[in-house]
Amino acid sequence: MAEELKANQDIVKEYAKWSTLDVLENANRYPGPTGFFAFVMEKRLMEYVELIPKEYLISHHKGNIYIHKLPYSLYIPYCTGHSISKLLEMGLKTPTISSRPARHFDTFVDHVANYLITMQHYFSGAQALSSVEWYAGPFIRKDRLNEREVEQQIQRLVFNLNYPSRIGMQTPFTNFTITLDAPKKMLDGDYAIYNGKRVAPLGKYEEEAKKFVVALARVLQHGDEKGQPFTFPIPTLMTTAKMLWDDP
Repeated sequence: MAEELKANQDIVKEYAKWSTLDVLENANRYPGPTGFFAFVMEKRLMEYVELIPKEYLISHHKGNIYIHKLPYSLYIPYCTGHSISKLLEMGLKTPTISSRPARHFDTFVDHVANYLITMQHYFSGAQALSSVEWYAGPFIRKDRLNEREVEQQIQRLVFNLNYPSRIGMQTPFTNFTITLDAPKKMLDGDYAIYNGKRVAPLGKYEEEAKKFVVALARVLQHGDEKGQPFTFPIPTLMTTAKMLWDDP
């Protein structure tokens, strides 16, 4: 009992003094109450690493292999990519409340942000969406938004994805894959979703997709009110995309 109490006290002191790298084990973590709670929980969960087969655990300790995201990787998956079309078809369903499918661009933005924030609780790594710019097309068109109005909504999206809403005072780790260079088969064969229904092939929304990408670039370039860069969502762009180079 006394040994267990001392071990608990040592964990508290370790966090208070920031005496190990584990306290701020990545640049996405900040000190705070839930940061402390997460630190204590992780220390206790590490006691169960014997769940890993012995030969792998020995190899990990020797440095022959590296088991990423311990202790979380014992219980939940790492990174994942999600289907934005499913989100738009079904609306946003969470353990607490449910929303109908989006019909306006501001709702589209809220659903994307809150879906990624919610899903981060079920994974230890990045949450990714692909072709967000194409699927935003019908909402931008229906709302008749100009470039400035699109940028204002993208600013909301980016700010919401950078607040510390994840356990341990962390920002959700998010990624947008920009697919302006998508093959014709996808642009003609995959349909945009509006109000939960398929409306037109993605390729019909090229103008709106460009507005989205330009707005995202401007928001990321400007940073927050102090000029600090946004760390998320990480934009993945294909440098082979001719459209990015040819179209200013």
